[in-house]
Amino acid sequence: MKYMSKSMHVLIFLSLLFGSSDAAVTLHYKEESDIGQPFFAVISSDAPFFNPSVEWMGKVIPLDVLKLGESYRAYALLGGAVNRVESGTFPLVFGVVINEGGIPVNKSVDIKLRAREYPETSLKVAPKMINPPKSELKRIENEAKLTAKARAAMTPKKLWQTRAVSPLHNLVVTGSYGHRRVFNGVAKGSHSGVDLRAALGTKVYSIYPGKVILTGRHYFAGNSVYIDSGNGVVSAYFHLDSIRVKDGATVNAGDVIGKAGATGRVTGTHLHLSVFLSEQSVDPMGLLDVGFSQSVKSLKQISL
Repeated sequence: MKYMSKSMHVLIFLSLLFGSSDAAVTLHYKEESDIGQPFFAVISSDAPFFNPSVEWMGKVIPLDVLKLGESYRAYALLGGAVNRVESGTFPLVFGVVINEGGIPVNKSVDIKLRAREYPETSLKVAPKMINPPKSELKRIENEAKLTAKARAAMTPKKLWQTRAVSPLHNLVVTGSYGHRRVFNGVAKGSHSGVDLRAALGTKVYSIYPGKVILTGRHYFAGNSVYIDSGNGVVSAYFHLDSIRVKDGATVNAGDVIGKAGATGRVTGTHLHLSVFLSEQSVDPMGLLDVGFSQSVKSLKQISL
C-alpha cells in the first residue's frame, strides 16, 4: 500500500465530513488598514455556498450570496471607528457552509489597524448645544436610543454597492472625518463623519440603495435620515433643512432624500454624512473614491 501523506488524510476527512463538492472557496481580505478607513472582505467560489458571515469587532455580520456570471460571492464592508478603536491587530473570522445542510466552517485571519493622525478643529456654537437645558435632556436621551438602534441595524440582504454615489452634485469637504473637535473650548471627541459644503436647499442624494429606518428632527443632528443598506451598512444624513422620505420607504442610490440646511448643532449650512459599518463609523470619503470599487482585486487570498 502506498504511503498516504497527512494532507491526503485531511482531504479525505473533509470529504467525509462535508460530502463531495466542486466548491473551491477562497477568502479575500485586507491585511492592513488605517483606523477609520473602510475595507472589503469577500468569500468567493465557483460553486454555491451557504450561510456566509464574518465576525468583526464582536459583531457577527450575516452576508448575502450573489451569483456573478459563473461564480458566487459574498461581500462584507468593514472598518474600525476612530472614536472606538486603538491601533493593534484584530481577528476577522469568516464563516461558511460549503454544502447545503453541512457543518459551518470557520477561518480566522488577522487584520492590522494602524493609527492615523487627525487634526484638531475649534468651533463656535450656541451655548445650549454644549450644555443643553434640563428641559431637553429627556428628548436627547430618547433620541440617543433611537439613533443607536438605527446604527446597529443588521440585515443580511446586500443592497450597498462597492462604490457609493455622491450625496451632492458638487463634493467639497469642509470638515474631514476624524477631526478632534473642540466646541466653545470644550473637547467633544472626534468627528464621526464628513461635512460637505452645501447651500440652503441643495438636494441631498442617498449614497446607497436601502430602506429608510429612521427620520426625525434631533437635538444635535437636526433633521436626519438613516438608511439601512444591509450587512450592517447604514448611512446617515444630518442637519437637513427638509426631509423628503418617510420611515419604511425604499430608496435607490441617487434618490433625493432631503435638502441641505442648518438644523441642530451647526456653525452654518452644510451636509454631514456618516457611514456606520456594523456600528463602526468610518470615513465616507473612502467609499466615494473612484478607486475603492477596484480594491477587491488587491486583497490577499487564501483557500478555505
